[in-house]
Amino acid sequence: MISVSIACAGGLGALSRFMLSIWLSRLPWRTSVPLPILLINLAGAFLLGFVHAHLQADFESVGLILTTGFLGAFTTFSTFSMESIELFMQKRWQSLLIYLSVSIIGCLFFYLIGYYLN
Repeated sequence: MISVSIACAGGLGALSRFMLSIWLSRLPWRTSVPLPILLINLAGAFLLGFVHAHLQADFESVGLILTTGFLGAFTTFSTFSMESIELFMQKRWQSLLIYLSVSIIGCLFFYLIGYYLN
């Protein structure tokens, strides 16, 4: 039964990422990096830290549904990888460095903020 719950949460996470990325891409900002996925991954890292810290006692059920299911599908390493390679192939070195740095360091930082937020 837990696997069905994780699958349903994953569907909701993927749909949430899709809808949020469309909404974010329509905002009037212009940046040199793929901002929608960056913001989604930063938010997902924060939420993962928060959920991990607050549901450790019940991680076998609710925690797995939220982390593996919803947040696993909400965040996306594959899209991050694809967008990084696109910046590389376009020889947009500064944008690539910013995107990689903010994605990696930022997600670690946001996870810690979420984890230690009381």
